[in-house]
Amino acid sequence: MPSAAGATKLHWAESAPGLWKREFGPMERILHLATVASPGTKQWAVSTGAILPTDAYQSLDIETIKTAWLALRDNHPILGCIITDIGFEYQVPANATELQKWVDETVRVDMSGKTGREIAPTAPAPETAELYFLPNNNELFIHIRHELIDGIGSMVLLNNFLKLLRSGLQAEPNFGDEVARLTPSLDEVMKAEDPASDVIEQAHAILQDYSVDQQIRLNVEPRDPSESRLYEYQFNEADTAVLLKACKTNNITITTALTAASSKAVLENSGQSSGDLRSPFCVSMRDALPAPYNGSEYAAAAYFTFAFPKIPVSKSRSSLKVAKETKEFFHSWKNNKNNVAFGGPMLEKYGDSLVAAVVNGIPPSFLLVSSWGIADKYITEPIEDFWGGCCAGTPTAGMLIYTAKNRIRLMFCYSSTFYSEKSVRDLAEGTAFYLRDCLQVNSPVSAHNNSSFLANMPF
Repeated sequence: MPSAAGATKLHWAESAPGLWKREFGPMERILHLATVASPGTKQWAVSTGAILPTDAYQSLDIETIKTAWLALRDNHPILGCIITDIGFEYQVPANATELQKWVDETVRVDMSGKTGREIAPTAPAPETAELYFLPNNNELFIHIRHELIDGIGSMVLLNNFLKLLRSGLQAEPNFGDEVARLTPSLDEVMKAEDPASDVIEQAHAILQDYSVDQQIRLNVEPRDPSESRLYEYQFNEADTAVLLKACKTNNITITTALTAASSKAVLENSGQSSGDLRSPFCVSMRDALPAPYNGSEYAAAAYFTFAFPKIPVSKSRSSLKVAKETKEFFHSWKNNKNNVAFGGPMLEKYGDSLVAAVVNGIPPSFLLVSSWGIADKYITEPIEDFWGGCCAGTPTAGMLIYTAKNRIRLMFCYSSTFYSEKSVRDLAEGTAFYLRDCLQVNSPVSAHNNSSFLANMPF
């Protein structure tokens, strides 16, 4: 719930009649710094898309889509905010004309015949959120700023929209009370207090030897200015079943196995023989939040944080050892209450280091791994297929991990200004090789398809 005027800066407060503001939380600030790190462009917008079965949606005409999109904004008013250099602003719409203007500006119809995967990486950066409808493919995707959402939330938000679309909603929402649903900061939800000076000192000590120039770095290939790209690597259903079963046998998750495997692939790409895995771990906090913030009502929220590992990686060290140490670090970090207290100061310090790196002309060139989990868990509405991605404009690349339709999928998000498609393809194939090496699974593999088994596997 928004608070009265005069509340702390991370809480929503009404600064003028109908105008509500709050500043970024620590993680939102990092996402904003990353978004504007590439001069002249905004990066890391999140895209989640689905190809829809024609028999499940009675009408996919543009007016029905716009009505559902407006209803989604009513449920998640943060979609209608303005993102400033310090936070968010939300103006309560004065009339139906303003709402119609917003809908017309944020719903885009693409008749090119291209797929969402092809359009999303180079689509103009949204001011907040936009909906793309591709009638030739029976496909749509939501394109949204990362400051507003995380990967899991983006899948839940897409599912919320599909529910509205399939319901055949006719009545337009009645705006006016939606400010009660403005997304609170993670700090507010977790009731975080301003840290004491000793906590700040300890947090800074943890990050003292964790700087963005000490990571295993990708080998940047400077090229003519180009564009953001997506490269998707899929394991087939048989491979997926065997790999997940091997993870269970080795008491690790597919996320930690792939994190270890990708670190070995990045090490190979860098030309080094050893180094430390220091790329931040994306840790979803959604399952640790109280209701209703852990549910679909707050899909449009960046409810995750960074953990900061320092795990040795070398050509001679086994991928499985790296995976087990990764899992242990992740488990101990998430269950250590001190890390919750240190979280704010650590993120503030890390954000400052990112700013310094960009100012000094040495932006980080690491691979950021983010696990979105099992798409079918979050997208329960009928779809034929799902995909997710982000756009990139700096040397930092991303590897998104998720399963959809019983297949493990890796979506590499990168800028072709810094990496060729071949180098990214080699990175993907290297990750797959080291994953099989980690789990001692030969390729090719054969296994029966068991979707219920997949749905119950830890990610």
